Amino acid sequence: ESLGFVGSVFQLILTVNLFLMIQLAILAVPAFLLLRDAKHTARRFGLNVEPAELTGQKEGAYLEAAGEVFDANPDVVAFIYGHTHKPSLRRINNRAVINTGTWIKQFHPMRVRFGMFPRIYVPSYRLSSYRISEGEDGIVIEYQAQKKKPAQELTRLQRFLVTRSGIPAPEPIPARTVLPE
Repeated sequence: ESLGFVGSVFQLILTVNLFLMIQLAILAVPAFLLLRDAKHTARRFGLNVEPAELTGQKEGAYLEAAGEVFDANPDVVAFIYGHTHKPSLRRINNRAVINTGTWIKQFHPMRVRFGMFPRIYVPSYRLSSYRISEGEDGIVIEYQAQKKKPAQELTRLQRFLVTRSGIPAPEPIPARTVLPE
């Protein structure tokens, strides 16, 4: 009251803010429960698909296509594809199915320390190259992983919130594979 009109406006702003905070606190509990139930329902009906599951589906389609190419062309030794973000080398009899992966930055969803925050996506690279040549004992496929560390893109708060479980270990690929002739 000693501030006059300015004090009255300030008191009105505080009262409105307090009212809004109480309303938000009251609505937060049912909103949290509804969101949790919606996530469980989506998971139960298979509506939320993890990116890793999609990559596995793509790989199955490429392996099937490789099998068709190998059946139609007996002289083909290697089937090469890429852009699925996960390099791999699969052997089908005496033939190879090579996935070159990708050369772009990948983001991995990480769990946070406190469950109420959304996932934080940590960047990484998995650069790879294959060299195919003819050796004395058959076709030689050499794999080499290129190391590249991404720039620090996470804020201090994000680095604090991310659990230290780390980025999942990539599937091991042998450095040298020989396909007998």
